[in-house]
Amino acid sequence: MTNFQSERAELAHADRHIADANRRVGRLIERITENKNKGWDTTEAERLLSLMHEVLDQWHAHRRVVLVAIARGGRLGWNSTG
Repeated sequence: MTNFQSERAELAHADRHIADANRRVGRLIERITENKNKGWDTTEAERLLSLMHEVLDQWHAHRRVVLVAIARGGRLGWNSTG
């Protein structure tokens, strides 16, 4: 597999993770809202939501790095010896 193919595969992988995380975050927000309306303590769920947002931010950052690598023609652009 060429660097370009590898980077494109990595981009697709990151996109899948981002889409999955967005679904999970959306569902957790719904559950938090439902449980707040019932008067339940949602402190731990809100902590989990915060952590999930951080993970999602990291996946977006990873995706940006992959896009830069693709624009540079693959990972060789990142290696000064390559």
